[in-house]
Amino acid sequence: MERPTSVTVFGVLNIVFGAIGLLSLPMSLATLSGKMPGAMGALTQDPTWRAYMTVGLVVGPIMCIVLIAAGIGLLKLLKWARLVSIYYAIVAIVWGIVGVAFTLVYVVPKITGSMSGPAATGGAIGGLAGGVIGMVYPILLIVFMLRPHVVMAFESGPGPLPGDTM
Repeated sequence: MERPTSVTVFGVLNIVFGAIGLLSLPMSLATLSGKMPGAMGALTQDPTWRAYMTVGLVVGPIMCIVLIAAGIGLLKLLKWARLVSIYYAIVAIVWGIVGVAFTLVYVVPKITGSMSGPAATGGAIGGLAGGVIGMVYPILLIVFMLRPHVVMAFESGPGPLPGDTM
């Protein structure tokens, strides 16, 4: 069976998004320097925010590497890659929900408490919207990886799952 177009698209997107995530790591690390201006600078000194960011800086690169590996596996129609893509998407959705909740409950009150006006409102809305939009890709990944013709393509694909016995 030929590789479905959606598998090719998601394989490439997994690799691209994983690479972008790894390439953005230095900028993420810079936020922990505490040398940000204004309300963001005050937030970077907050121990709760720093702990949350530190966890993200450990988990994020691991997730990016998993996403890249799954993308390569999807392009090769390896059975494990479809499952890893689904597991990645589930973790990404859960992490996204945690991020939106953390932003809503913790970050927004901190920023709006130290700022006022359109900048504070815009920052809060932008942060929340970004978190929600960030969950679109993992949701689409799950939906497409569960489509019957995609499942069938991996069933007849070239590789067994790790640990499968013949």
